[in-house]
Amino acid sequence: MNKAKKRYDSKWKVTRILLADYRLLKTLSQATGVSMAEALHKIITRDWAMA
Repeated sequence: MNKAKKRYDSKWKVTRILLADYRLLKTLSQATGVSMAEALHKIITRDWAMA
């Protein structure tokens, strides 16, 4: 494995997500007016109010 590939792998983590979960996350983020990353973070940290 070359150096560039190693650096990339150490900086980014890949998360696989089901299409149904992706669509739910997208709908949630659009309904609340936040980014998908922020919506996912709020779900993970159990901040359901999304205020």
